Amino acid sequence: VTFRYKATAESGPHARQYGLIAEEVAKIYPELVQYDKSGKPFTIYYHLLTPMLLNELQKAHRQYCAQSREIAAMKTAHEAEIAMLRVGLQKQSAELAALKQTQQNQVTAFAKLSASVEASQHGPQVRRASYSRP
Repeated sequence: VTFRYKATAESGPHARQYGLIAEEVAKIYPELVQYDKSGKPFTIYYHLLTPMLLNELQKAHRQYCAQSREIAAMKTAHEAEIAMLRVGLQKQSAELAALKQTQQNQVTAFAKLSASVEASQHGPQVRRASYSRP
């Protein structure tokens, strides 16, 4: 929480302060709380809080580093997989182009064969010349 003391600081202003609510901390970490004579939470042992926070920060940093390494490894594997897929796609494109060329050659050959067969079935064509007289 944030708060301001009712009494002013030596310099005059009511400076903003940060703290924890002792009753809430007592529910989670009772060893961090100082209790009054009747056993109610009174204040926090703030000097114990700093090492705990530092430890948590170090754990979070180690986890971040491990996750960063894992992400980098996954990224490398993903990029390698994409490269392999590109190579495969290029190979398939080349094969498809070759098949299209083969098909075009076959269509051309079929057209020539068809024209040849048709010509042989009708026999030689006799062309009659038409002459016009002057």
